[in-house]
Amino acid sequence: MSKPFLAVFLTFVLLSSPFASRIVLAKPHDNAPKDKIEQVEEETVSPETLDALSVTPVKPSSFEEYSRQFSRADYFHIYKKAITVRAGAVFGFEDSSDDEDLTNALRGFSFLLPRKRSPQVEVGADLSTVGHGHLTLMSRHIFNERSSFRPYYRYGLMHKLDPDNKFASFSDWENYLARFGFGFENSTRRARSWRIEVEVAAGMDDILGFLTIGHVYSF
Repeated sequence: MSKPFLAVFLTFVLLSSPFASRIVLAKPHDNAPKDKIEQVEEETVSPETLDALSVTPVKPSSFEEYSRQFSRADYFHIYKKAITVRAGAVFGFEDSSDDEDLTNALRGFSFLLPRKRSPQVEVGADLSTVGHGHLTLMSRHIFNERSSFRPYYRYGLMHKLDPDNKFASFSDWENYLARFGFGFENSTRRARSWRIEVEVAAGMDDILGFLTIGHVYSF
């Protein structure tokens, strides 16, 4: 039997078999299963969770909360005015404020006038426990004035108010003293800091020393 005739014969046999007829006449199934799509329900994320995952820091709701966000490493002191409330001691050397005691308690305040750069003018007033008052007009030179730790020195003029002479003390040149001191201011919160200062005042008949610590409110 020749090969062409054998190939035609086998093809006729396969097409006429029941198995071949099923393949050729097969129809698609009407109830074929549909593709299953997995449905994922959306999760509801709370605002607190979004805030915790957010890269951008959350804006504080009040100035008090903002002032607590303090970092010494990246702190930038933007304030140009300040009020200092201070207390300490005054020491009399040559002509003390009290003949029986060279050391007296002191309390007072000062105001730093606004200026873009150091030096800044600072005015202040103190009162000792023996009734002596001190009015000061100072020039304050600040180092690292925009950082959290700010050393400084200051100098200027002081007037000592004598309670016995009252306002007549302004006409007495012996009550005017040159005053010089140095100290540092250390920020513990935004717009809040502590200040320690050592000063000496010298006049025609008086030499006084001052040691004070103060709480500073900047704005």
